[in-house]
Amino acid sequence: MYRVGATQIYGAAMLGGLLSSSCCVIQLALNMFSVGCAGFSILTPYRPLFMGLTTASLGYSHLKHRNPQQTVLAVSIAMALAGMPELVQLYNEGQLRLLRALPIGVTTAPLSSHDALSLTQKQQSVKLQVDGLRCAACGARLKQALLAQVRGVRRADVEFVSGRVEVQGQAISKDALLGCISGLGYTSRVIEFQEEPPGIGPSEEL
Repeated sequence: MYRVGATQIYGAAMLGGLLSSSCCVIQLALNMFSVGCAGFSILTPYRPLFMGLTTASLGYSHLKHRNPQQTVLAVSIAMALAGMPELVQLYNEGQLRLLRALPIGVTTAPLSSHDALSLTQKQQSVKLQVDGLRCAACGARLKQALLAQVRGVRRADVEFVSGRVEVQGQAISKDALLGCISGLGYTSRVIEFQEEPPGIGPSEEL
């Protein structure tokens, strides 16, 4: 009779953790190859099921095999995978900057001497509505594209659920913003544009 060992159980736990964040982890990996949204967001409604599989597998393995070291390692990996969408969304909203090196699959445009931002220029804040964002990884790709490709953008916050995007900086071109977003396959429109006196504005995105 075939007996399920610790390796198989831990493997099921890792698989559950990966599936619960497939719309984030796998999509981030695909971003490295400039692949747009691959549709893994269809698995999002099943996250509770996958996380339940992960928890049940880890609990069963610990009770059956009593290997604390393996359990701690498996729990750490599985929880890191399962919680990745929330971490990426915190980054997208500007609340977490430890993930600044996320793989995005976009090319940074070279800057000329004319791209230096003047202290005399007005600080700008632009809010947009973007349609088509399906997951946190897509939001991260859009955020990094705006920072890398649109001249003057110093900060970009993306909320993929509502599709609201806010960018801040100086000498920002609305056409450049809309063109960058369109180039990633999304439709967008400007819903608010504000200017503030020079020297009163956001600090540079870290």
